[in-house]
Amino acid sequence: MIRAMKLNYQKHSQHQNSDSLGVQTLSAPMIILPGLFGSTRNWRSFATELSKVGDVYVVDQRNHGDSPHAGSHTYADMAADLVEFIDYLGVEAVHLIGHSMGGKASMCCALWYPKRLLSLTVLDIAPVVYEHSHAPPFGLPLFAPLPAPLAPRPLPFFPLPLALPPRPREAVDVAQDPGGGGP
Repeated sequence: MIRAMKLNYQKHSQHQNSDSLGVQTLSAPMIILPGLFGSTRNWRSFATELSKVGDVYVVDQRNHGDSPHAGSHTYADMAADLVEFIDYLGVEAVHLIGHSMGGKASMCCALWYPKRLLSLTVLDIAPVVYEHSHAPPFGLPLFAPLPAPLAPRPLPFFPLPLALPPRPREAVDVAQDPGGGGP
């Protein structure tokens, strides 16, 4: 069973002046999901600019920034966290921007909970399985402590899993629900 968690976020809102800019305001909030090791701080200036047309929420995903940490970190977890956040906002659907890992989590959310999104923008990632052919120097895995003592042989490279996982059981089958609904 997927256990969603409450995520840390920053709200950016200055759209009350957008009419003077001649720009149409958004009817629903916009959410930005940063990528791997990203946080709300990385998107502050971008979100401030976007907030001229509506409310923008930059969300720290689980195990990132100031959001809670958990042992499980799957795309199903991140999509469930996002739906929980949308529920917290008290809206039916949002405009979603996902960057890198946040883009993969956003695509999963769009597949599993399509009624919760009005629009989806994915940056710097595609819905494909990536071949990680660029091993780090000396064959050591990224972000891993050095072995003690340093082994004379290179260690294997373990790429991060970036393929879209199968739909979680909790998500409604879109083929069974012509409206494309989610839970």
